[in-house]
Parts: sequence; C-alpha cells; structure tokens
Amino acid sequence: MGRGLMTEVDLPLPTRRIERSLKPAPVHAGHIRQALARYFDWTQNRMMPEFYVDGGIADLVFISKSGYLTEVEIKCSVADWKGDAQKEKWKKPRPHIARFYYAVPEAIADRVPDSLPTDAGLLVVKRSEGGYAHAHEAKAARRIKARKIEPGSEILRKMYDAAYYRLWRHTLGSLGDRLEIEREAERRVMWERLQQEQPKADE
Repeated sequence: MGRGLMTEVDLPLPTRRIERSLKPAPVHAGHIRQALARYFDWTQNRMMPEFYVDGGIADLVFISKSGYLTEVEIKCSVADWKGDAQKEKWKKPRPHIARFYYAVPEAIADRVPDSLPTDAGLLVVKRSEGGYAHAHEAKAARRIKARKIEPGSEILRKMYDAAYYRLWRHTLGSLGDRLEIEREAERRVMWERLQQEQPKADE
C-alpha cells in the first residue's frame, strides 16, 4: 500500500531546505510598491512615491491619462493600518484625490479596521514562488468628485520637481560612493608602496 502524500518530515534534509527556500518570503513595503507600479502601469500613468498632497504625504500617487489623481496608502501591519485614521490629513479637505486605496499584504487583508474611510478601495499583494509581487483589487475604490490635474498645474510641477531632485540625489549619492571606493583604493596602493619602500630606507 502507498503511503499517500509525503509530509516535509518524510523528505531528505537537503530537499527540505530547497523546498523552504522556494516558499515566498513575507511581503514588505518594497514588494508592494513593485506590485503597484505594475498594477497601475507606471509606463502609462504619471506615478510618484512619497509625495505630499492635500495635507499629507501619500505613499504613492498617480495621475491617470484623464487627469485625475489616485492615492494609495501602504500598510504592512494591522497596528499601522488601525492608526491611519488618526492622521492629520483626514482632518482637512482633500480636493485633488479622486480615488483612494489601501494596499496590504495578503496576510492581513482579512483584518480590515472598522475606522477606515468607506470610499476606500483595497488592493491585496502577494508574492509568487518566483519572488515577484502581484496586486489584485479586493474592493474597488469609489470615485469621488475631485479637481482635474491640468497640464501646468501646481501639483504636476511639484511632482516633476520631486522627480528631478530625487534623481540628482541618487546620482550624486552613487557618485560619492564610487569616489570613496576609488579613494580607498588609492590609499591602499600608497600604503603598499610605503611598506615596500620602508625596508630600503632602513638599509
């Protein structure tokens, strides 16, 4: 008679390690941003992470081709999710937000706090065995009346400015790292030369 389905205990130790390594790791904020960029198609919509709009910093915003802004708030823990209702931004008018979503890992998707805005949508993110993060809409966000983001508007200008300064901070930071590596290599070469010349001086 067959033994039926094998459990992990039945597998040889190396096989068990391989099986565990193939299991997707927990989803963190970086995975969620990656999934959202694909889900909302960053190549077609103007998208910006960590952007100040309507009284608070949004984890992610994007402006659709039709000119309306969607905000996405990323939450990786239930405690952080519950605390979102206390943010100052909810106490002020938010005239530019046409749609609002929460994006959360699959592990906490069924623990929605009662205090969340009724208009908010829900995006659930999980990782595949290949390591890629994928988002799907568990609840649609209700579209509310909002100001259209026209070309040349203040919000669009600030978005472009943010992208410009972030690009240069990243570029200069990377350049600084490279220069430091080069300086360290030069110091190492000089030290080796001094070490080689020291015996000659002692003679």
